[in-house]
Amino acid sequence: MLNDLKKILNLNTEFSKNVLTLVTGTTIAQAIPIAISPILTRIYTPEDFGVLALFLSVSMLLGAIASGRYEQAIILPKKNEDALNLIILSLLFLIFTSVSILVIVVSFHQQIVGLLNNDAISIWLYFVPLMVLLLGAFNIVNVYATRLKHYQIIAKANVYKSVTLATFQVLWGVLKSGASGLISGQVISVAISTLYLFIKSIRLKIIKKVFSLSKIKFLARRYSRFPKYSLWAIMSNALTQNILNVSVSTIFSIATLGLYSFANKIIAMPINLIGTSIGQVFYQQASREQKETGQAIKTFKAVIIKLTIMSLVIFIPLHFIVEDMFAFIFGSEWKIAGQFAKVLIPLIMMKFIVSPLSTINNIFDKQFASLTWQIGLLLITLTSLAWTKVYHIEFQSFISIYAKVVSVYYVIMLPVLFNHSQGKNWLGLSKN
Repeated sequence: MLNDLKKILNLNTEFSKNVLTLVTGTTIAQAIPIAISPILTRIYTPEDFGVLALFLSVSMLLGAIASGRYEQAIILPKKNEDALNLIILSLLFLIFTSVSILVIVVSFHQQIVGLLNNDAISIWLYFVPLMVLLLGAFNIVNVYATRLKHYQIIAKANVYKSVTLATFQVLWGVLKSGASGLISGQVISVAISTLYLFIKSIRLKIIKKVFSLSKIKFLARRYSRFPKYSLWAIMSNALTQNILNVSVSTIFSIATLGLYSFANKIIAMPINLIGTSIGQVFYQQASREQKETGQAIKTFKAVIIKLTIMSLVIFIPLHFIVEDMFAFIFGSEWKIAGQFAKVLIPLIMMKFIVSPLSTINNIFDKQFASLTWQIGLLLITLTSLAWTKVYHIEFQSFISIYAKVVSVYYVIMLPVLFNHSQGKNWLGLSKN
């Protein structure tokens, strides 16, 4: 696959070299979970994976907004001094949010367990504030490492994270039953990768030297569009993804959630493997083009062509083999997860193309457009779930219709992003 990827990317460009650096590291990082997945599906039950999905849903929902989205602005300033002060600003938001979540969990623990309708998640709620802190810190340092073009360091961090995750999940699963190994592995692996990125990319002496309270206040106002619009956009996105998980658990069962979340995780690996890497480099290079020319259309066109070709190469063959592949690799108990995965392919394919390009909205201060689009996606999800509950629709029918509708919704976003890359509004009209 790497040889095919090299041909598609054309390694003569800086963009492609940076992408390949990230993809190579991520390939190794993703190969490890793929390799141990047949072991995990024989150690843990669908119910265990369901508890993990519930824990990650709550943590990722809160982690996505914990730093006020100011971390997304770190890559934008021309002066590195400003970027470092944005790191401090983001960390202050993150610490305040994490402590607030801890207070809420302690104060309303039983009520939250009742709301989630799952007693198995009870003890793990106390770990949510820690996971939120770690996820937020990783996002902050990761964006700064992208700004510095530390792509090899980012790739190594992903590998270390994967090795730690695999080691703890397998060993803990052998020693003790239940979801504890799955969840503990997630927490510890994020901690290790965050610490590595921090040590390699950030110098505390330099931060102390450039720290300025007045500068932080100025930057908070300068990039206020991120908490005003981007925060709510990502919250809508996180709600869409995670309310779906929580609702699957409550409307259907925790085992159904386990099968669905596992299918989604496996089928979405191309996004994690290639799409995320392309998105990181695209954000850095499109930002640079915007600073130089006022547009990012050249980078946008080059990347959308690459993403489209790769999506066809990856997902069309996968459509014909995924169901039997799940049963063969993960065991007969997981064949139904392969059926879910097949249904999800159109949606994952469109996410693979659109998601890496969506950062164009941050570059051109189009956070309100992101917010509007994410709210629409959330409304589609809530409407679909309500329809399913009222009419008692089977899960596979629900997810099939939902995947098709949301796929079309992603297609609609592409011309909007194209117009934004030219510095125009969503209708294609210039500012002037």
